[in-house]
Amino acid sequence: MGLLFPYHLRRSAPRQVFMTITEVGKNKVKLACPACGHTEGWVVGLTSTEMRRQPCPNCNAGGAGK
Repeated sequence: MGLLFPYHLRRSAPRQVFMTITEVGKNKVKLACPACGHTEGWVVGLTSTEMRRQPCPNCNAGGAGK
């Protein structure tokens, strides 16, 4: 019995680009994208996990921002 689906033809999902923290203030952070340089400015109200997992709107928009 052979393979039911050609797994060797599957494409992997494109990797997301996440923004990094450039400055830290009291209960706020400044985010910037290391790939395209997009900055969000000061962002308030994020948890510690959300600070590390903010996707870049330019890089992850399917190339619209490039």
